[in-house]
Amino acid sequence: MRFWREILSAAGLGPIAKQLLMGLVLALIFIGMVVYATTGLAGLGISLSLLSLGIFLEFLRLVGRTRQKALDQIWPGLFDVLRSGAEAGLTLHEQIEYLANESPLAVRRYFQQLFMDLEHGKSIQEALSRFQNQVGSRSGDFMVMVLLITSELGGRGEAGIWERASQEIRSEQQLMNQVLAKQGWVLGSAKMAVLAPWLIVFVLLSVKSNQEAFASSTGTMILLIGLLLSFFAYFLTSALGRLPIPQRVFDVS
Repeated sequence: MRFWREILSAAGLGPIAKQLLMGLVLALIFIGMVVYATTGLAGLGISLSLLSLGIFLEFLRLVGRTRQKALDQIWPGLFDVLRSGAEAGLTLHEQIEYLANESPLAVRRYFQQLFMDLEHGKSIQEALSRFQNQVGSRSGDFMVMVLLITSELGGRGEAGIWERASQEIRSEQQLMNQVLAKQGWVLGSAKMAVLAPWLIVFVLLSVKSNQEAFASSTGTMILLIGLLLSFFAYFLTSALGRLPIPQRVFDVS
């Protein structure tokens, strides 16, 4: 379940993980039943249900990457704002209030919720934990940890921490953007190729004799073996193309 939580958190859907999982299971069962009722092929129904699962997970990954890339462009500026606030001697509550009103639109609602939680009397730990779960970002985790530490121990050296964090994120982004630009289209094309055999299956099913063949126990076994090979190819492609992107080491949600 950790994989499920991580992929949803990256896509900004962490708070509704349980509801989404239940909806996904029902949708996959529905797809399998519709395919079986339409074609009479149990193996094809199972295969398309699980393929739909893979497509949905890949879609969530794409949404998560796009969202994280957009957030990554924002965090250095936010850290600069926090550095300026620390240098000006603003309290933690004043800095959060400023971000709730002036932060970029992509993250403003998270800071507004954080500010409202503090206004309604929630502890700083509870409010920041909720903020961390909603944002689902490694840089957001770092911000939460620094704010928690400064709220407990004081803000000495806080400005320097924000300045170093901003510089490191900008350097990391520059390097990762260069690598991803070269790697992304190759990996995407390889994953799309996994679906090609299933398009051939649909063409073959237009012939009645092929439908009867796939309806047999041997045909069902062939479909399921093809499904296993497709998933093996997908995970192998993902593993070979995975980049050592830093993970959320401070994620405690």
